[in-house]
Amino acid sequence: MLRKSAFALLAAILSIAILHPPLATAGAGGYALWFDGTDDEVVIPHHESISFSAPPEAMTIEFWFKRGGPRSGVYHLLGKRAGCGDLNYNIGVEGANHDVVSFATAVGGSYVVHFAPLTTPDTIWTHVSFTADGSEIRMYVNGELVTAEAGIVSKEVLSPLKMGQSGTCGASMRLVGWMDEVRIWSVARTGDQIRDNYGRPVDPGSTGLVGYWNFDEDSTDQQVRDLSPLGNHGTLGADGQPGADDPTRVPSTVPWTCLSVECPYAPSDVNCDGISDVRDVVAAVNVAFRGTPAAQPCCKYGW
Repeated sequence: MLRKSAFALLAAILSIAILHPPLATAGAGGYALWFDGTDDEVVIPHHESISFSAPPEAMTIEFWFKRGGPRSGVYHLLGKRAGCGDLNYNIGVEGANHDVVSFATAVGGSYVVHFAPLTTPDTIWTHVSFTADGSEIRMYVNGELVTAEAGIVSKEVLSPLKMGQSGTCGASMRLVGWMDEVRIWSVARTGDQIRDNYGRPVDPGSTGLVGYWNFDEDSTDQQVRDLSPLGNHGTLGADGQPGADDPTRVPSTVPWTCLSVECPYAPSDVNCDGISDVRDVVAAVNVAFRGTPAAQPCCKYGW
C-alpha cells in the first residue's frame, strides 16, 4: 500500500510537470530587467520616503546596470521628476562615448549636475552609488569613490520614481540595457558600507533602507515589489497592465560575490518566499527531469 501511494504521488507530480510548461527560471543572481529603450519603464508611485527635500536630507541611491545599445546623447537610468523639468534626483549616462555617469538635482530654480568618469565598457555590469549627507555629493563606481563635491538634494517633487526613464523625457533618453538590485536609503552610506555590500544582497530590514527592488518576482508578475519595510511597490509599465512598455525579466548575470553563502531557504523553495508550494515542487521536478537550471543558491533576499 505504501509503495502504491508513493507511486501515485510521483505520478501526480509528474503530471503537473508535463501539463504545465517549465517556469522561466532565474539565474544565479535571480532576475534582472531588460529595457528596450523605446517605451519600457518601471513606475514607483510617489511617497515621501523616497523623496528628499529641504532642509537637505541624507540619502543613498545604488544599483547595477549594463548598457545594451548606442545612444546619440544622454540617457536616463532612473529619476524622480515632474515632466522633463523639475527634478528631485536624476541619474544618467552621457558623454561622447557614454563614458560619464551623472547625478542631477535641483537647488532653487537651477539644475545642479555632478559628473563622474565611467570607465567600464558597455559589455559588463557596473554598480553605481550616489550619496548625499547634507553638504556633499559622493559618487562611487563598483564600490570605489570616484568623485566628491559640495552639494545637496533639496527640491522634492510629487511625481513617481521611474526606472529606465526619467519623468516624461523623450524616448531617445530611455535606457537601452539591463538594471538590477535598486536600493534607496534615507542615510548617507559610508564608503566601507558600499564596498562591503554592493556585490551581495542586504537584509531588507536594514536601518535606513526605504526602497529595495531586486525584480525577483515571478517572471509573469506585473508588480515590482519593494522588499524594504516601507512597501514602495511599483509596476512594470505605466499602468501595471501587460503591454509594450513592460521591461522584460531575464536571468541576472550580475557578478555577485555572495554565491558561496548558504541560502537561508530550503532548496525546494524555488522562489525563496519561505514556503515550499506547488509551484516550487513543479520547478524542482523540472530541474530533476528536464534539466532546467536550478534555483539560485543565494536567493538575493539576504540572510
